Amino acid sequence: MRHVVPRKPAYVPLPTRSNAVGCSHMDSAADAELQTLFERYKAYGVQEGGDPAADAIQGKGLVLFCEDLGVDPFSDVLVLIIAWLLKAEESYQFTRTEFVTGFKRLSACNLDAMRRSAPGWRRLAVGEREWPQFYLFCFSFSKPASQRLLETDGATELWQLLMRGDRAWDRLEDWFGFLARKGVRGITKDVWQQFPEFARTPFEGFDFEGGAWPVLFDEFVAATQNAPADG
Repeated sequence: MRHVVPRKPAYVPLPTRSNAVGCSHMDSAADAELQTLFERYKAYGVQEGGDPAADAIQGKGLVLFCEDLGVDPFSDVLVLIIAWLLKAEESYQFTRTEFVTGFKRLSACNLDAMRRSAPGWRRLAVGEREWPQFYLFCFSFSKPASQRLLETDGATELWQLLMRGDRAWDRLEDWFGFLARKGVRGITKDVWQQFPEFARTPFEGFDFEGGAWPVLFDEFVAATQNAPADG
């Protein structure tokens, strides 16, 4: 996906309370800062083609928010982590309640506090207890609520972001090639949810009958085992 750097609107300036260290749930000044930030990104999203009736940060407004944080909105998993922590419900947008209430709950009511908190948010999302929740959230957040399937192109982009570090899988590119050759246009929730466990499963002695895997996994293993050896 091509990285787009939006021009920044002058009519909604950034808050100047740069010495703030976070916020309190009862801090009216912090609430005002978050409201100002929200209005900045909502207005830019509407200016760049978003729905003016939606009280939400959408499209280019979300891109601008990421730019202000110093985050690449198209290649940095932090965007998804923030959406998960804010408990965002709609695909790639933040409502006013999600944005204001969520960041107050996280004690990050200005951009400086958000930047300082980001490393901790990254660590939280990869924890053994939290990562499965975060991983499953990414499926629902990355597709319209009305669609049952996550488009394959979107799923592969997410797997590239999520299957890293200790969860990296040396067959990932082979899996992507298999999906392309088979013409798979969408990924079901069942396939998405079971994928991390499947990626840890040895193919030697793979149980095609009793494993209860989605058929797509069985077909991938069979295709891998039947592939001609290099050379």
